Amino acid sequence: MTMLLDDEEKQAFDRSMRSLLARLWPSACAANTGDLPSLWAAVAAAGWFGAAASGSLGAVMLATRAMGAVACPLPIVDAMATARLFPAIADDIASGAIRPVVAWGRGDGLVRHVEAASAATHALILHESTGHAELRPIVGTTATPGTAVPAWSDVAVAVAELRFDGDRRSYDDVVVLLGLGLAARALAAAARSHALAIDHACTRRQFGRVIGTFGVIQQRIAAGHIDVEA
Repeated sequence: MTMLLDDEEKQAFDRSMRSLLARLWPSACAANTGDLPSLWAAVAAAGWFGAAASGSLGAVMLATRAMGAVACPLPIVDAMATARLFPAIADDIASGAIRPVVAWGRGDGLVRHVEAASAATHALILHESTGHAELRPIVGTTATPGTAVPAWSDVAVAVAELRFDGDRRSYDDVVVLLGLGLAARALAAAARSHALAIDHACTRRQFGRVIGTFGVIQQRIAAGHIDVEA
């Protein structure tokens, strides 16, 4: 079941969320040194994962957009997806006792390119071809070479503790939810990038003038605003 927030609840949740991020992950620069396990524990204590586990889509999207703006990969959408497939462990997800991340693969003991795995306890492995899923404990992680910050991981997993073999529609709904989360996070990152570009245009000087006064820069800023709003 998906729960929605009224305007007052949205404002209260948004204030709480941004206050917590301001202390523990204030900007994209924190991605280099951020303590994701500590953030996960703090977020669970603040009730965000409880909102995810209970199906509060509005709260989850607010959190996802706030984290997208500061390049924080905390997988709150993954937690919501896991609770949807395995409602019996919703309380453990809410408390942070189970910290799931989504992975795609055969589930044969190793999955690759998993985000935030270093702070997680379990991998929710989705099998697109068959429409079933497994929740497997993470027993080891190795940083994946590449440019992601924080690094993605190659993840060793143990035998499945839970299996989802339900209807394909429920599986597809979870895949749509995960896609929505990625889109919300990317949009927030794009909006933040656009805001930084405006700040730069208002302060950078060239040829004795602030570059924001140049027509070509104004056109690019306007085009970026249209893209973000669209």
